[in-house]
Amino acid sequence: MCICVFRTGRLMAKQRVALECLSYHATASAESTAELVSRHVPSALQLNLYRSVLCRWILSVQKNYRPVKYHNWRHALNVTQTMFALLRTGKMAGFISDQEVLGLMVACLSHDLDHRGTNNAFQSKTDSPLAMLYSTSTMEHHHFDQCVMILNSEGNNIFQVLKPEDYRQVMDTVQQAILSTDLEQYFKTKPQFLQVVRNGQPDWHEPHNKKLLMGMLMTACDVSAISKPWEIQHRVAKQVADEFFYQGDLERTKLNAQPSAMMDRERRDELPKMQMEFINLICIPLYAGLSEAFPWMRPMYEGCLQNLKHWQELSDQVDIGLTWIDRDSIEEPVETSRDISVNRITLHGKITDSPASKPERTLSVKVQKPSRSSGNVSPQSHNSTTMSMASSDRRSSAPSGQQPAALGRHRRFGRSCRRQEQETRLCAIS
Repeated sequence: MCICVFRTGRLMAKQRVALECLSYHATASAESTAELVSRHVPSALQLNLYRSVLCRWILSVQKNYRPVKYHNWRHALNVTQTMFALLRTGKMAGFISDQEVLGLMVACLSHDLDHRGTNNAFQSKTDSPLAMLYSTSTMEHHHFDQCVMILNSEGNNIFQVLKPEDYRQVMDTVQQAILSTDLEQYFKTKPQFLQVVRNGQPDWHEPHNKKLLMGMLMTACDVSAISKPWEIQHRVAKQVADEFFYQGDLERTKLNAQPSAMMDRERRDELPKMQMEFINLICIPLYAGLSEAFPWMRPMYEGCLQNLKHWQELSDQVDIGLTWIDRDSIEEPVETSRDISVNRITLHGKITDSPASKPERTLSVKVQKPSRSSGNVSPQSHNSTTMSMASSDRRSSAPSGQQPAALGRHRRFGRSCRRQEQETRLCAIS
């Protein structure tokens, strides 16, 4: 009896998800397909794909992404372009077959299909139909199912020319690659991958090693914005924060729950510190391991380290009592000097009333960079960027000389004693 009820519930949940997707999305129009077909697509010829089917599939995938702040079509394109660059310049043709390349590219473009701007934990908390369908990696399983649904829809099966054994290999690659974008899976497989790399001269033809590598490549591409130039990284961080804050608002208003720090817009001034935590726990070990195995990937590792320095500079500003007050403060990149000091910060502020919280001081903060010719700052010889910040009464009352040291000790203690707790928290927000 219980089994029948469970199966009935799953079937009803699956039907609700399918109807919701059908009502929201549609297959690409004939006009859009014809426009894309008119353009040259060399890979269609190389992979023996029908160009019209490939173009229709690409546009159908685009229509199945929702206009959320971050996990949207643009993110899918960025991830796919990064995978293309890695495969193109990474000298992996010797052990990654054409079928696996095709599977990885399809997985990248499809890996966040129908993302709703909320994570796995939110699906579970709200008892959504998706959570009823998938007990683990909820959204990742849904993304893969959406990918299969599009491929099976009329005029979108780009794999129709493949032999049965090639088709199975491609679909296995797509499934494994999409599921590997769950950070919980990353933390499980990362130690195995690093062990393979550090053993020296790994055999990437070996199926298990290759599976580990492709999973790491998917994660590296998924979070690759962290390795891009600072202007891009800063803008993407704002988009991610907006999407996280949206979920935090839902948790507070609909679930009457306190959102986690990363989802809580009332703690937005902690964004630099949380970005540093993300880089240190996920990105640096990932890119360090990949660049150790494939030295030509080192630019991603170096870009990650460079952005870590930028986030450290912004975190230092928070430590001396400067905080962001609204979303506009992370709209544009912020230039800071390496050795920032209070003497180099000009404050112009007035007291404003906040209806929902304690009054905050709104500050227009000009952070000045010293000229190249000397260490002195002059109006004619420096570049400056103005940003909006706030200093709460609590932060303003703390002695500026003591707060950074206390936070520094706390940060070091957290890194050494609570790494596992941090990994669990990052998995929960992914």
